[in-house]
Amino acid sequence: AFLGTLASGAFPMALGVVSGSGMGPSVAFSWAVLPGLSATNLPAALDLGVFGAIGASWGRTMSPVAAVVIYTGLLVGVKPGQIVKRTAPALLAGFVAAFAVFLMR
Repeated sequence: AFLGTLASGAFPMALGVVSGSGMGPSVAFSWAVLPGLSATNLPAALDLGVFGAIGASWGRTMSPVAAVVIYTGLLVGVKPGQIVKRTAPALLAGFVAAFAVFLMR
């Protein structure tokens, strides 16, 4: 359960960083993993789906190719990588905290 829960958030988050999208990785994860799990354990499937969606949105926010990061960089006159360097530590800490809370339930 520990590794499955970690993977359910980390994999969509990594895809979000690479793709710059939060919706695509979240939906792909949900369609690929959750239907089989929901037939046997619906509460676990819902929990993992939520954690995957959160991970994907955080991944998008840490992506230097995300439209919002590129636009913000252009707006304030900095490179997207500088924005990612500032936001990534807080988002990773939030991921660890959310994972800890998820496991403590």
